[in-house]
Amino acid sequence: MQTPKIEIKEIWNHSKANETHCKIHISQKGKKRVFLIPIKERRTGVNIESENKETLLKHFNNIADIYSDQQKIHNWKNSAKRFWQQKDASVTKPIFDALSDSKIRCNSCQLPPNVNLQRRIQDIKEFGFTLGTWQIYCDNCQKKTYHYQMIYLPRTGDGKSDYQLFSTNERKKIVQILKNYDCYEDNYHGKNLVVEHKFPEVRWNNEYKNKTKKIPLSNKEYIKEKFQLMTNQRNQQKREVCRSCFQTGKRGTPFGIKFFYEGDEYWDESIEKTGINAESGCQGCGWYDLATWRERLSLELK
Repeated sequence: MQTPKIEIKEIWNHSKANETHCKIHISQKGKKRVFLIPIKERRTGVNIESENKETLLKHFNNIADIYSDQQKIHNWKNSAKRFWQQKDASVTKPIFDALSDSKIRCNSCQLPPNVNLQRRIQDIKEFGFTLGTWQIYCDNCQKKTYHYQMIYLPRTGDGKSDYQLFSTNERKKIVQILKNYDCYEDNYHGKNLVVEHKFPEVRWNNEYKNKTKKIPLSNKEYIKEKFQLMTNQRNQQKREVCRSCFQTGKRGTPFGIKFFYEGDEYWDESIEKTGINAESGCQGCGWYDLATWRERLSLELK
């Protein structure tokens, strides 16, 4: 078999998603193809340092080997078909289907319309599929857009989305225990509230994920300690603030108020950035526990 020629063209840090992707050219059998390959992507567990050329090339050669073998591609597609047959995800499936030919697709003009496309992309990643991502100029849209490419690597994980941890009954029970209290608006008559983990998902590792799979709903104190309720809009806002904190080390300030009931506006560098022990670094930040933050701020003002 002809040895593929691999050219590393560019490396891009997707800061919003905390991912790193590499654009490469693979030349084989007289054909050259562009690939967008994630080299740091926490959902599928890939974590390769961009300076480690030997490991990068080994990873890329593995991908080239898959794409040069029609049987391996056929096996991947059959495996994906079986996965979706047992998965109740009718909203996400059309987006997956549009990407399943492994061509680079613009999210604005080459994917089916969806009111929350980014959520669907995250779902596909969390289901264990590998998606390359890049922000480039689209000739059709005539603007910079995100482009995605399905990579035919074996699916990882158990196919469960980290965001889909609650069944309908679990959600109802948690809302009941938290008395329908909107922690951001400070009222007990909130509508369309979502159950939100106080400890942000961007700082989870596999150990923490496994720990959260079974929620002890009978333990009311645990529910109050680990969860809070807010609207989806505020949940998205919190997610962005926590992502920024993870990247910059500067903690968030609800309503622009620089008050921390523990620590200060900077993440304590002596604390691990991810995993079970990292949760202590979130203590004192208003976004971590808005009800406690508001209570402690009120006491400070008195």
